[in-house]
Amino acid sequence: MIFMEKKEMKIWRKILIIILIIVVLFIIGTARKMIIIRRLQSKMEKYESADNYCVTIYEYQGTNLQINTTYKKNTKSLSKVKSLSENSNRTLVSYNDDKVSHVYFDVPGSKLAILDGNGVPGPIQIQNELETQNLWQFIVRAIKSSIKTEQCNGKECYKIQVGCFDILCFDNHENDVCYFDKDTGLKVREFNGTVGDGENKINVVLDYQYEFDIVKDEDLKEPDISEYTIQEN
Repeated sequence: MIFMEKKEMKIWRKILIIILIIVVLFIIGTARKMIIIRRLQSKMEKYESADNYCVTIYEYQGTNLQINTTYKKNTKSLSKVKSLSENSNRTLVSYNDDKVSHVYFDVPGSKLAILDGNGVPGPIQIQNELETQNLWQFIVRAIKSSIKTEQCNGKECYKIQVGCFDILCFDNHENDVCYFDKDTGLKVREFNGTVGDGENKINVVLDYQYEFDIVKDEDLKEPDISEYTIQEN
């Protein structure tokens, strides 16, 4: 009887040691992810207030490609959206400053301008993608995240995958994957869910490029409005 009790004690001791090891590893892993996320948050903060930049997003959906480029300098911005597909090519240009907002559509056989277009589409904003509202969200994001180091578009990146958890999802897509530049904290690539269903389901991939303090006044020049048919908003 005493022998059985001692044997059981040894078994329970081993179980407790295993549980303790698991807990310690979990704490260490979560702490590591918290440090990485906080480091990326800090690096991105300085870019949020940038007032001179050019950002280009390449969005791939199967054979379709959309190129969205924003030039921003102080209160002025010019955004160009090119949609390229097997059947048609379309271009949209949006000009915004503190007084006017004009939109220009260029499709095969037609050119249309809308004056005072309410700033739609607006310029690409540089946002802190990993920003959290409070300590609890920060901890949960770290727990729910998978973080690995990988090369992406020639940059050393953190590959971060976050399972869907209330507002902590990337654009409300479960298990989206984002690559963040280790040096700048800026997003390099994003797997932004899928479109379509079943056999027609297509992955959506976005690649990001950034340039700072290079935008000049000539980059913000509007299209020649005389070439467009004006439509009231």
